[in-house]
Amino acid sequence: MPQLPNCFPPPIPISRRSWLQSVATGLTGGAAVAQCALAQQDVKRDSNVRGWNWQQLIPHQAIGGDNQPVPRDAWNGMLAHDGALYLFGGAYPRFGPPAGPADLKTLGSLNDLWRFDLSRNCWQRLLADDGQSQFDTSAQRPCGRVLPSWIVAAGKFYLIGGLTVVAAGWKTRLLNDFWRYDPKTRQWTLLEPDDGRNLQQPTQVIQGNIKSMRSLVEPLQIAMENGARRALIPLENKRNFLEVSGDIVERVDPIFYSDPMTAAMKALGMT
Repeated sequence: MPQLPNCFPPPIPISRRSWLQSVATGLTGGAAVAQCALAQQDVKRDSNVRGWNWQQLIPHQAIGGDNQPVPRDAWNGMLAHDGALYLFGGAYPRFGPPAGPADLKTLGSLNDLWRFDLSRNCWQRLLADDGQSQFDTSAQRPCGRVLPSWIVAAGKFYLIGGLTVVAAGWKTRLLNDFWRYDPKTRQWTLLEPDDGRNLQQPTQVIQGNIKSMRSLVEPLQIAMENGARRALIPLENKRNFLEVSGDIVERVDPIFYSDPMTAAMKALGMT
């Protein structure tokens, strides 16, 4: 992978996540840029603001190690707290090299925990990945997962659920365990165990009727003005795309779908 320059422009906006969430994910990589986009913004709240200044903090390393996480897609695994960034878990090719950017069959999930000191620009590994992909009541920490929900509240981190990869071929299972992490004592505490329920067929939940939109012009215009690069569009509206201006067509890629499950998977980037 070519070496990135010390300063480079911010990435293009995308529609799948908010811009702030995109930056948080990009801080430790993602499918496209691995770990090479660790960056900070130099922004001042006064009349002398000159714009965004991106600075590379740590170059990409294909393997990772004791002082740097392995390349991964963090997928909602970042938190900011007390002058530091915390990274938990994510997806990486545990089962071999992928065939291409969209290949999920070799991805596995991680449960390592890292802290990035913003004042010193360095990583510290708090917990190494232990390879655990299933919930265990006797475990002292969450198992590997992607897409967990976690927040900072009253100086502690709270994590619930997510998607764990139990085997090669993107064999996944949803979790609903609930954990608390104390950054001072560096201890995980299980608050609620996973109850074992598993949605084998997500279509039982993600279902409904797809209704066409009256017009695509105004929604796509608003999406383009807010930085969207792709748009999910009902298949029934395929003909209406001819009404869209050339400016929008050049800047927003249409992704057509015919059922709710396909739309959800495309929105998550899983197809």
